[in-house]
Amino acid sequence: MLRRKNAGGWVLALVAVILFGGLILRGLSVRETVAPEEPIAARMVMSGNERALARDLSAAFESITAQYLPMIVMIQANAALRAESSGLLVSSDGYILTSSQNFLAGDSVRVVFNKGRRFSGRVVGCDLLTNLALIKIAAKGLPYAKFGDSDRLRVGQWVMAIGNTGQPAPMVTSAIINTRGRSKVSLPQMEDFIHTDVAPSRGSHGGALVSLEGELVGINTAVQSTNGAGLAIPANLAKRVMHNLMKEGKVTRGYIGATAQDLDQNLARALRFNGILGALLVEVTANSPAERAGLRRGDVVLHFAGVPISSANDFENAVAAQKPEKNVQMAIWRDTVKVVCEITPTERPNLLPPEPALASSQHKSPNKLGLQVQNLSPEMVRLQQVSGVAISHLDPAATRVLVTGDIIQEMNHRAIRNVRDFNAALPGLQRGKVALLLIRRGEKTFFSGVEVQE
Repeated sequence: MLRRKNAGGWVLALVAVILFGGLILRGLSVRETVAPEEPIAARMVMSGNERALARDLSAAFESITAQYLPMIVMIQANAALRAESSGLLVSSDGYILTSSQNFLAGDSVRVVFNKGRRFSGRVVGCDLLTNLALIKIAAKGLPYAKFGDSDRLRVGQWVMAIGNTGQPAPMVTSAIINTRGRSKVSLPQMEDFIHTDVAPSRGSHGGALVSLEGELVGINTAVQSTNGAGLAIPANLAKRVMHNLMKEGKVTRGYIGATAQDLDQNLARALRFNGILGALLVEVTANSPAERAGLRRGDVVLHFAGVPISSANDFENAVAAQKPEKNVQMAIWRDTVKVVCEITPTERPNLLPPEPALASSQHKSPNKLGLQVQNLSPEMVRLQQVSGVAISHLDPAATRVLVTGDIIQEMNHRAIRNVRDFNAALPGLQRGKVALLLIRRGEKTFFSGVEVQE
């Protein structure tokens, strides 16, 4: 009996080995006969309709590039410290918008077209708050960009950034809108710019941000966000700045010395205010038009110069749009009562008053940080209660974060009140180290590290 059982076991084991071996041989045989992998073609992963859509998208990119290349120019400043920027033709008679980081009003520049034509140009005016400059060349019958409505942009929408780097090939990049900018005319901040996922590059500064409908929706700027996103000035804001620079050579903004925030339900209940439409004043500057008009912290602005106010942005735009020294009426809510008062806006003080002689001398004397500064105007110090020095020129190779008009308030935790303080702090900087600067830009303060050059 034992022998029969053992014999049966041996038979079963032999059968199992044969079957298992057969499976292995079969697998090897199959593996040997598999055809080599073929490259995956578009027809294998895309339907006919999908391929047609892809071709249409590609054709749109190509068409817009061809349309805009004659309008995109390279601008060369006649100063050794400053590099090239892209620019965009915005009129048939030779007006060009660009980033103001490399220019001052009155500068002479060289404008180079995509096909190599060259013109001498002049900077008509600059607006430091939006980082825009307007240049004029003597030419007529030029192709120019048509402004679109940047307020209609949608998050996720396709756009193109087009610039002229001075290289044989133009800078063309596709991107999507991450954040839609606001058309704020008072003190534009980071949230008022159009944010895209295009990687910022020096060649794109001053170039065009274009929708797939071929409309100009923004001007790419040298200002950078903290997360590395590409930024552009909304077309609606750029258009208003352009018209002001054409007419007056500068952008005049009304100023009353009051800041505001939006309302929410809790704030409205605390103020016993019906609704959330209005602008809640949070700060009134001493000796300002707002203080002289009797405004207080906690007032809710309902109307300003006949414009209904729904938000803090509405309020800032309405104030900035006013002509200085012209009386206007405003309606506020205070202690459950609607009050009408009269106020006289002044002109928002410039960060950098024109000083051509000073600017010319600064071009020739770079320092360890690759930037030049000048004292703030007395009006700026008095009305906005700030101290420091304003950047008047900078070497783009030194920093891609700072822009002209930024105010340096500290260097390595040392207070900077004037140009004398700034110059006194320079000898202590060591080459290869990073200087920690405290920067004021508009209403915001932030730190920036700049590598010491020499």
